[in-house]
Amino acid sequence: MSQARIVDGQPLLVFTCHPDQQPPEQLSRFGRRCTWSVAGDSLTGPWDLDRARPFESEPALTAAPLVHRRDGGWALLGFRNLEPDEAPLLEVVDPIPVALRGGRLVDLRPARG
Repeated sequence: MSQARIVDGQPLLVFTCHPDQQPPEQLSRFGRRCTWSVAGDSLTGPWDLDRARPFESEPALTAAPLVHRRDGGWALLGFRNLEPDEAPLLEVVDPIPVALRGGRLVDLRPARG
């Protein structure tokens, strides 16, 4: 799943890439992450996927479209894969409010302790 959106005036590609489809060097750098984003020059790219960064706060978040909220903010919707090494066992997650900071999506939820 992939989609392009304009977030805070910046074209952004958001996509899912399951860890089983990632090269070993990417896994060693970022760990097992499923949802990624990268800024580009326009909604049609080009996209430098070497600059893509994972959504850190929910490593198992998958199939997560970026949606525009009624209050003007953004949120990721999607599923948490509870069985990352088996056939998927998916759990629906509550919308995750996000913002674009430093060219990457960050979680705006209060810190969980």
